[in-house]
Amino acid sequence: MKRIMEDTVKPEASYHSQGALRHSTIQRRPESLLENWCELIKLKNGLTLRAPGELRREAEKFLAWLRSRRSYSPNSLHRYILEFRKLCAYMALRGRHPRQLAFDDYMEMRSAGVVRTPEVVKLYLKFLYEATEDERYMRLYKKIRDPKSKPPLPE
Repeated sequence: MKRIMEDTVKPEASYHSQGALRHSTIQRRPESLLENWCELIKLKNGLTLRAPGELRREAEKFLAWLRSRRSYSPNSLHRYILEFRKLCAYMALRGRHPRQLAFDDYMEMRSAGVVRTPEVVKLYLKFLYEATEDERYMRLYKKIRDPKSKPPLPE
């Protein structure tokens, strides 16, 4: 039985052994996204985006703020920066800075599948509010709802 298992090639193993760029779960770190900030982002809906290089500094500030708040796992930080990069790229496509985000932009990004997790947008808005004390960021923060899991039905 052991011999059969050794001879079986898993699809993931062959995919990764061919030099694919995907990180394993254990090796994910947000710095890898910052290092490759301007790489193309291919979304599942077919849209291809690129985050402008000048927004890398904004991402570094956001990452530093996230780290100062809590001890997030490297995987969580990686996911947050990945989603933030999509937000930056989408806003750049619209000719605007992410700090100019409006509720309509957020709803459009969500419906287009650009930003998958509202939590990242909310964290960025909280970061902006704490950095600038501009009330519009807090109003937008409160307007965006995180989808909560529904409690199970009683038996």
